[in-house]
Amino acid sequence: MQTPAVEIADLRRIVNRLLDHIESNGKRSIALNQTFYWDVPEEDRYGIDDRPGNLDVRSLHDDWDCIRFLVEEGEEPIVDQLSEAATLLRYIGDSLREEID
Repeated sequence: MQTPAVEIADLRRIVNRLLDHIESNGKRSIALNQTFYWDVPEEDRYGIDDRPGNLDVRSLHDDWDCIRFLVEEGEEPIVDQLSEAATLLRYIGDSLREEID
């Protein structure tokens, strides 16, 4: 069985379409009504043989602070910031699930 691969260009189009869908339903911003969330440490995240024993507490507010400066001209992204963006995308999906289909 061949290992699936994610084409970055396809992922970009998918995320853009999802965000466009949210905006077309009148959502221009999403309040971060929750601050903290549970996160599985990276070393335990993909090993499904054992249930993770330790969870980390992270902050949506901190995640947003880590990536929002990227809208500024000349700011350089860091690959690790994808994790913060992913957490915010999950929160948006969770928050709007009942409101937008």
